[in-house]
Amino acid sequence: MRERLGVTLQQLARPGGFELEVRIPFNRYNAEVSGKAPFYIDGYFARPTIDTGCIPSCTRRGAGMRGSGTYKNETVDRALDAARLDRRSREAEGALLEMQRAMAEDPPGYIAYSVNFACAYRAAVQGVETHPMRWFDLRKGRIAT
Repeated sequence: MRERLGVTLQQLARPGGFELEVRIPFNRYNAEVSGKAPFYIDGYFARPTIDTGCIPSCTRRGAGMRGSGTYKNETVDRALDAARLDRRSREAEGALLEMQRAMAEDPPGYIAYSVNFACAYRAAVQGVETHPMRWFDLRKGRIAT
C-alpha cells in the first residue's frame, strides 16, 4: 500500500517539477530514509493508549526518536502531560480535547490513508473486544463451555 501511495505522489508531483524517488526495500528505507529525508511516507502502527501513540511522534520528548520526525508543539506537550496525571478525571478529558484542538490547528503530519480492519471471534469466545487501536482486549475474555 505504501508503494502505491508513493508512486501516486511521485506522478502527481512530477508536473510541479518535483522528482520523488520511491524506495521500496524496507531495510534500505529504515537505513536511509525514515526520520532522515525531508519528505517521506511512514506508517503508524496502532498503540493501545494515547501515551504510547502520541509521545513518540507528537511531543517534544519524542522528537528525534527514530522515525518520529521533528514535531514540536508546547500546547500538545502540556496537555498530554496533564492528561497522564489522572487518566480517568474530567481534567484529563479536557486536556485530551485541548491536545486534539492544538493538533488540528498545527498538525504533526498528514494521514494519507487508513487501512480497513476487521476481526472475527468464535461463538465460544465471549467478552473479548477489539480495541479501537486494533488490539485485542482480553481483560474480560473467557471461553464459554
